[in-house]
Amino acid sequence: MCFEKKEGGLRATFFIAKICPILFLMVQQCTVAAQEATLNIMFYNVENLFDTLDNPLTADEEFTPSSELAYNSERYQEKLTNLSRVVKSAFDNDLPDILGLCEVENRAVVVHLATQVAPKTFGVFHIESPDERGIDNAILYDRSRLSILDSGLIPIDLGEDERPTRGVLWAKFIVANSHFEFYVFVNHWPSRYGGEEESNWKRMMASEALSKHLFELNKTTPNAAFMVMGDFNDHPSNESMLALSNCDKGPCLVNLCAAFEDTEAGSYVYKGEWGVLDQMLVSKNLLANSLEYSTSQDLVGFVKKDWMLYESSSDQKFFPSRTYGGTKYFGGYSDHLPVILVLKHK
Repeated sequence: MCFEKKEGGLRATFFIAKICPILFLMVQQCTVAAQEATLNIMFYNVENLFDTLDNPLTADEEFTPSSELAYNSERYQEKLTNLSRVVKSAFDNDLPDILGLCEVENRAVVVHLATQVAPKTFGVFHIESPDERGIDNAILYDRSRLSILDSGLIPIDLGEDERPTRGVLWAKFIVANSHFEFYVFVNHWPSRYGGEEESNWKRMMASEALSKHLFELNKTTPNAAFMVMGDFNDHPSNESMLALSNCDKGPCLVNLCAAFEDTEAGSYVYKGEWGVLDQMLVSKNLLANSLEYSTSQDLVGFVKKDWMLYESSSDQKFFPSRTYGGTKYFGGYSDHLPVILVLKHK
């Protein structure tokens, strides 16, 4: 805002009137420059973002109006509104440049979410997974800043006797007006259904499939920048995650969320205890300040607003406010909190 200076008469007033628009323009330019000096990265397990239509090819009947969940258009729209509010709040006055998603039913629901989040013009990258329920991974990205150079889906083969699971969705991006290229890998590994130890081999299969792909990329693209995100259904100290940080036999990634384990800064609550199932891992070159963009341990965290939580009546603790608990509708956001990461231009 321009304030008129009383001393000096009309001449001083005229001078300030001329200079204030210039100052305002400079502030605008500085704001834009500050936004372009960072890349905002976000991952969010959105807890069953389904449409209300019955897909005859998948087991999605519970998310229809006639089901026990009574999942209708009104609840679907409330879900989109709630998720949009979370995404808009993650980076203060800015939006993600990359938003990795899991538990989305199809491309259409991702497009609906992108439209709800606007004003950024988001591109949508999605590939149907073999999951029987039809839940997939997806990536939203700012098309004004980023372009996809390559992409694909890494399959995770659990054998004929097991239900098929989601693959790892990946895309190679380049930043506009820049030479900076980086890979994003969105994961949603097999759950702990049946027991943690009994199901551990499934997450090890996912870890090995991802590691093999990263190893092959490193051979063809030395010094490639990797960002690995997702709901891994394991904690940083579990075998499957430690394998990703192994520099002798693994891809030598740095788990930026490892420091949050055994704290109150997790992403998911199980039996009243916070856990770090949702994580961000990066290649070491993104920490070395040797590339055009880099990050650090203090630039990662979880989005945890008061309005995203509910208070447990049994122990007065605050947990993520979810959409459904069993068949009961709560109208919340998600049973997971998002994890975010900032990359800074050097």
